[in-house]
Amino acid sequence: MLKDLKLAASAAEQSGTDAAIGRLATELYQRFNDEGGAGFDFGAIIKSVREHSGH
Repeated sequence: MLKDLKLAASAAEQSGTDAAIGRLATELYQRFNDEGGAGFDFGAIIKSVREHSGH
C-alpha cells in the first residue's frame, strides 16, 4: 500500500494536483511501516491510527 501511495503522490505532484489527503495517508502508512506494520494488510493500520489518537 505504501508503494502505491508514493506512486500516486508522485503522479499528483507531477500533474500539479493538490493531494493533501493523499500526503496524510502516505505519512500514516509510512509511520505504520516504520513501526513494523509492513507485513500486515491495509486493514491493520486502523489499530495504529487508534493507538496514536488515544482511542
